[in-house]
Amino acid sequence: GQRFGPLQPAPEPRRRALLEHVHAAGEFAWGRHRASALHAAVLRLFQQRLQRRAPELYALSGAAQEQAIAQALKLAPSRVGEALRPQGLQHPASFTQSIATLLLMRSRL
Repeated sequence: GQRFGPLQPAPEPRRRALLEHVHAAGEFAWGRHRASALHAAVLRLFQQRLQRRAPELYALSGAAQEQAIAQALKLAPSRVGEALRPQGLQHPASFTQSIATLLLMRSRL
């Protein structure tokens, strides 16, 4: 057959634009020393799910709430306390540990 011009390049594969945007926004916030804002957002997600799925735990406060959550989710109370009241969010290890614990707790609810 007759050729009608150059071959067209293959279309670009779909990008995960949303995931890339979220990743870039997280890096930007971290670079601007806004780890507390990132932690607060994840903590808010956990608290919203806790309020919906376990209102009796949500109604508690302080150490009683930490103990009850730890017992219900089968986690160490100290780990739950560190996630709910983090110390040293400017250090990457403590920040990632706190976020990972919050996400784990949220998924177990």
